[in-house]
This record gives sequence, structure tokens and C-alpha cells, in this order.
Amino acid sequence: MALHTSSSHPSFTFEKLIKYFLKLGSIGFGGPLALVGYMRTDLTEKYAWMKREDFLNGLALSSLCPGPIATQLAIYIGWFYGRILGATLAFFAFTLPAFSMILTLAIAYTHYGDVAWVHAAFYGVSACVISIVIRHAYKLSKMIVAKEYWLWGVFILNIILSLATSLPMYWALLLSGVFVLSIKSFPRSLFLSSIILPTWLNIESLSQNHLLGKVFLYFAWAGTVVFGSGYAIIPFIHEGVVQNYHWLTEQQFLDAIGVGMITPGPMVLSVAFIGYLIAGFKGALAATAGVFLPCYLCVILLAPHFHRIAHHKAIHAFVQGLTISVAGTITGTTLLLGKKAIVDFPTIGIFVVTFCGLFALKKVPEPLWIFLAAGIGILVK
Repeated sequence: MALHTSSSHPSFTFEKLIKYFLKLGSIGFGGPLALVGYMRTDLTEKYAWMKREDFLNGLALSSLCPGPIATQLAIYIGWFYGRILGATLAFFAFTLPAFSMILTLAIAYTHYGDVAWVHAAFYGVSACVISIVIRHAYKLSKMIVAKEYWLWGVFILNIILSLATSLPMYWALLLSGVFVLSIKSFPRSLFLSSIILPTWLNIESLSQNHLLGKVFLYFAWAGTVVFGSGYAIIPFIHEGVVQNYHWLTEQQFLDAIGVGMITPGPMVLSVAFIGYLIAGFKGALAATAGVFLPCYLCVILLAPHFHRIAHHKAIHAFVQGLTISVAGTITGTTLLLGKKAIVDFPTIGIFVVTFCGLFALKKVPEPLWIFLAAGIGILVK
């Protein structure tokens, strides 16, 4: 396996890199930005296996590709040192530990979900999840907006669209992307828009009658049209699995997101929990394979040519529009979910305390808030 030895520390071996991703996937909590931060600190400073500029190139590529950014970055780092085989091994090392944990929890949930104390725990967790997701949507939007304050208008408009209309999410994403592209890269945006618009497909036209085929195609499509944080997939998955296909109830969906938050590794792996509830073990595999396939292909296909598109303003503008749209839609969808989760004084209290605590006590890890909320739910119920 050919390695970029000129960019690596003498102590570096590919085996050590895979072991590192196995460890990070097993104990890495805190969401996508935290996972990216761990990789930066460990790989460029602690172990000095990568040059800072090489790491930043991978981060820039990850921000341009659809899917969860931490997973994309792990795939890129694997590709950087071992091309396609390296990217594949890094992906499995990073995601397999959390997938195994979530699958175990899905099996337990299926068998014991109706047990009183389990139901009570998720009663508390659901209200806590609403706070955490809203905070991540705010952090994502703040990072994208930076000093371009007019983008807050796009963010607010997407909240309104998700709350007050039945406009499919992919249209909101597309329109936002084209709008920001038009503002920042006119007139080249007219040409790019003419390419993008006709290729935006409806998943139902591709779906087969077979359930596993529908699950795989739907999650693959979801993985194609969401950018940035793993939390970005929440409103899109909710629209499909709850509203359109009725595969899950609102409460089951909230429980799945909560499970994704209390396990290490990529939060987007909550799709494995959702897939298991839909169609058992095969459903978990279909959903997971579908949601990660686009980002995997995007990284390994674009990485060899990234130096040519790294500074393409039109591409950055379109992705920026998509991402700020996602942040707004996350917020709007989460507020709608809040109507189901925040139903009485105890859940109002859990929501308010968690929301304030997340901003005031930033060093307290999110899984701890979820476990505390679960305990309160058990005590109340």
C-alpha cells in the first residue's frame, strides 16, 4: 500500500492509523465538530502523522461533499495514506464500533421498549434531545454565516418553510443553494443552476416495491442531499420515515435520535437504529450502507482532483446555501417534534434546564445530559 511517507512522522504506520480510528469510533463523543477536533489535535499535533495543510485540505473536501463531515474526513485520511483500500478500512474502523453498539440497543429496544421504565426513560430523553438538536442547528448556522449576516435571512426563511408549508425538504435545499449561488457567483450561477435543476430526482420514481430496496434508496438519497453535520439528516429522514412512508412513529424517531446521541462515533449512525425498526438486521444494513455510500464515493472520486476545485467560488456558494438551509430546516423540524416531546411541566423543565445548561456548562458532555434526562423521566413516571 503506497503511503504519503513524506507527510508522515517516522513513527507512523497504516496499522496504527486504523487502530486510532477504531479507538476514536469507540470512545469519541461530542458530535461531528468534536470528532473533527480530536482528529486535528491527535493527527497533526499529538502523533504528528499529518501536516496541518494536508489535514485542512481533507477538511475542505469534506465540507464540499454530502454526508457527515467527520466520517468524510476519516475516509479522506484513509485515502490519503492508502488510496481506495485505505479509505475503505478507515471508514469501517471509524463506524463499526458505534454501529455495533446501536444495533445492540435497537435489538434491546425492540424487545423491551414497552417495559415501563424504558418508556419512562425515553419520555425524559425526548425533551432533552430537542434542546441538543436546536443547539447544534444554531452552531452549524453560526459557523456557516460567519460575517455574512444576510445569510441569517435564509436561515429564518427555511425555519418558516418547514413550520408553515408542506414544501418537500429537497426543494427548500435546492432553492436556497441556487439563491446563495446567484447572489455570490452571478452570472456563472445561471449555467450551474441549469445543470443542477433537471438532475434533482424524486426518490419515489426510483424505489422498487421491495422494502429493503426502498430503505436503501431512500437513505442513499438522504445521504446525497445533506451537508455538514450528521444532525443535518434529521429533518430529511423525519420527512421520509415518519411523514411519507410511515415506517416509524414520531416517538420512535425521537428515540432513535436519542440513541445516536448517547453512542460514540458519527451521530448519523442513528439510521442503523431506524433501519432495524423498519426491517430488522437487513434494514439496519440497508439504511447504513445507503446513507454512507454517497459520501464515500464523493471523497474517493474527488480527492485526486480536489486541487482543481478547492477554490471554486460557485461550488462553495452553492454548498453554503444548502448548509444554511439544512440548519434552518433542522430547527423548524425540531420545533415540530417538540410538540410531541414537550407535553407537560416535567418535560418543559427538562427542555429548559438542558437548553440553558448546554450554553452555560459547555464542558458537560451531551450524553451526560441525556442520561440525566432519562433518570428524571424514570423518577417522574
